[in-house]
Amino acid sequence: MLLQKPHRFFREMVPGLGECDGYGVGQAFMPCDGDQRAALRALVTDRCRARGFDLVAWRDVPTDNHGLGQTALDSEPVTQQFFVRPREPLEPSELDVRLYVLRRDVARHIDVWLMGKSRLPPSLETPTPPSPPRGL
Repeated sequence: MLLQKPHRFFREMVPGLGECDGYGVGQAFMPCDGDQRAALRALVTDRCRARGFDLVAWRDVPTDNHGLGQTALDSEPVTQQFFVRPREPLEPSELDVRLYVLRRDVARHIDVWLMGKSRLPPSLETPTPPSPPRGL
């Protein structure tokens, strides 16, 4: 959980962010496949627009994988951050609420996209929890 943004660091990495209380940061673990990553980035951008945000920038997060084994390396995601800014100025408390709604909206649409790809099981946030196995 990120409790405070490293604003000075982000401002150096991403020009044009604005004031500390005027933007949000998302952390994304993206697929290695470039086409899938591009599709997910487009999905995130679309959901930001739909929720009244502009996507300012994507940033590749440097990682150190030198101690990982081959199995982990084969499935290592591309770690990225994205920066969003509301189209209209908001008080910090309202921005927090709108960022939460955006996060949930993006997660829901990614779940739907993934299910269409039939690559992963349904999200653990399904409305009805799965039934326990019988006979246990």
